[in-house]
Amino acid sequence: MTINQYKISFVHFLIFCIVTLFCYGAIYSIDFQFLKKLISITPTENLIEKNLPKYINLYLKSILFICLTGVVLFIPIFIISPEKSLKKVFKINLVFLAMVFFFSYILTFQILKFKSFHCYVDLAVPLQVINNVVTGNGPISSLEESFHGSANWFSAHFSPILYLVSILFYLFPKVETILILQTLGFTLTSLPLYWYAHSILKDEVGSVLLTLTFLLFPPIHYMALYEFEYLKFAIPFLTFAFYFLYKKNYYLYFLFFLLSLCSREDVSLVTFALGIYIVFARKELKTGILTSGISIVYFVTLILYVMPFLRNEQSVFQFNQYSHLGKNFKEIFYTFFLNPFYIVQCLLSPTNIITFLLYTLPVIFSFFSPAVFFIALPNLLTSFLTGSNAHATIFMYHLAPTVPFLFFSCINGINNIASFFDNKCKYLLNTEHLFPGKDLNMRSCITSCTFALFMIGILSQYFFGPSPLSRQFWDKSYTLVDFYTHNFHYSNYQINTHHSAASEIIVAIPSKAIISAEQPLLPHLYDRKKLYIFPDIKDDTEYVIIDKKHRVKTGVKGVMDFRERPQYYYDQIEKNPKEWNLIKEKDGVYLFKKCTTIADE
Repeated sequence: MTINQYKISFVHFLIFCIVTLFCYGAIYSIDFQFLKKLISITPTENLIEKNLPKYINLYLKSILFICLTGVVLFIPIFIISPEKSLKKVFKINLVFLAMVFFFSYILTFQILKFKSFHCYVDLAVPLQVINNVVTGNGPISSLEESFHGSANWFSAHFSPILYLVSILFYLFPKVETILILQTLGFTLTSLPLYWYAHSILKDEVGSVLLTLTFLLFPPIHYMALYEFEYLKFAIPFLTFAFYFLYKKNYYLYFLFFLLSLCSREDVSLVTFALGIYIVFARKELKTGILTSGISIVYFVTLILYVMPFLRNEQSVFQFNQYSHLGKNFKEIFYTFFLNPFYIVQCLLSPTNIITFLLYTLPVIFSFFSPAVFFIALPNLLTSFLTGSNAHATIFMYHLAPTVPFLFFSCINGINNIASFFDNKCKYLLNTEHLFPGKDLNMRSCITSCTFALFMIGILSQYFFGPSPLSRQFWDKSYTLVDFYTHNFHYSNYQINTHHSAASEIIVAIPSKAIISAEQPLLPHLYDRKKLYIFPDIKDDTEYVIIDKKHRVKTGVKGVMDFRERPQYYYDQIEKNPKEWNLIKEKDGVYLFKKCTTIADE
C-alpha cells in the first residue's frame, strides 16, 4: 500500500510517524537536571551561569525539540519537493513585508522602552558622547569615566563612526534619530543576504526562506532591542563588504571594509580573518594581504598605543576580561598558543556550549562551509574566552561581527550539500528506486534545507526570542534568565502615569546641572552638563534624582548592595536635610538639590 500522490510506502510512513512520536516523547520526559552534577554546573553571578542550573531543562529540551522538528520537516519536504507550491507563497515581496514588520516592531519597541524608562546606561553613554560631540566638547562621557576610569570614549572603544552618527543627530537632535539609524542598519542587512543567496543558490524560494530566517534569528532581535552600541553597525557594514567582495566591486568593498573598522576596534580581528579567507579561498593575493595588513596594524596600534595613551598610559580595560589567561597582552598571547588544553577547557564550558548551540542552530548548515565560517572565529573566540559570559550570550550584542558570516557560510553550506547530493549521493542512494517517479535534484535539496531552517528559525524565535512571535512576549511566567534588565513581556513597553511623573520632574532639572541619577533615568538626562550613576555622588553633584518604584537597582558604587538594600542609600539623601533639599516629588520619583547650591544662589 502506498500514498499514491507521492509514491510513499504506507508502512514506511507509519514507521516514520511512530519513531517521530517516540523521539518527541523522550524529549518531553527526560530530566536534564542530572547534568548539573555530571559536569559540575554551579551558579555564579555571570549572566548565563547563574541561570543555567535553573533553566537547563528549558534550554536543552527546547534545543532538542527544535532540532528534531527540523529533521522531521526536512525529510518529507525533500521527498515531496513542493517547489512549485512554495513559489506561490515565498516571493521577494514577502521579504520586503518581513523587513517592514521587523523595522516597525523593533523601532516601536525601542521607543517604548525609552519612554517607559526601561533603557539604561548603555543608551545614556552614547547619547552623552554624541551630545558632547555636537556641542563641541569632544567625545567624552562622565558615565564612561565612572566605569573605565577615563571620560574619553575612544579610550574605551574606538568607534569613529560616532562622528557620522553625530552629524545626523545634529540635524535631528532626538533620541529616536539614533534608534532609527540602528534599526535601519539591521533591516537593510537583509538585502545583501538575499542578493548573495540568490546568486549562489540560484533559487528564489531558497533565497527568500534564508532571508526570512535571518529576520527571525533571535540574537538579531536581542541586539536590535538592546539600547545602542556602535559594534552593531558592523553587521550591515560587514554584510555589504562581503557581498561586494563576491561581486568583485572592490571600490564598494573597501568602503564598507573601512566603515566596519570604524564600528569598533575589535572588528579588525574579524576583517583580519576575512583577509586570510580572501588569500586562500578566493586566491586574491593583493586584496587579501591589504585587508589583513590594514586590520592587524589598526588593531595593534589602537590596543597597544592609541587607547592606552588616551587612558593616561594605562592598558585598555578589555585585558581585565581575560585576566584568567594572563596579566597583559603578552601573557594572554602566550597562554593562547602555549596552553591550548586550558583554552579548550574554557571554550567547552557548559554555558559556552549552550550559547554556541543557540547561535548556530538556525544556521546549522554553516559548518558545511568552513572557509567562510573561519572568518567568524576571532569574534567567537574572544567572546567565549572572556571571564564574563555576558559577552557570549544571545541576549547581548558582543557577537555582532559573527552574524554575517554565520549566514554567508550557511548559504554556501547549503549549496555545497546540494551540489554534493546532485553529483554523487542521488546516484549512490539510487533515489529513483527509493522514490519512484520523483526527480530529487539539487533544487529539491536546496528547498528542503532552507525550508527546514525557516521552521527552525520560527521555533527558535518562539522558544528563545523576544518578539511578538515569542512565548516570553505573551507569557510573563515564561523566562529565560533571572537578570535584572531582561524583560521582554509586552507589559515592559507600556507607558503609565508613573513614567509621566518621572518625565515631568526631569524637565525641571536645568540643562547645566551636574546630576546623580538612577540608571533608568540617565538616558533622559543625557544633555545635562555631567552625569553620575546613583548611589555614586561626587563632590560637584548638584542634583540627585531617584525612582523608588522602578524595579531595576544598579550602578557602579556598591552595585550589589544597592540592589539588596536600596533604602539604605536613599536614606543617605533623605535623612540628610542639611545637605540635600527635596524640591520635587511625584509618584515615588524624588528630586533633591544640594543645599550649598541654594545658598550660593
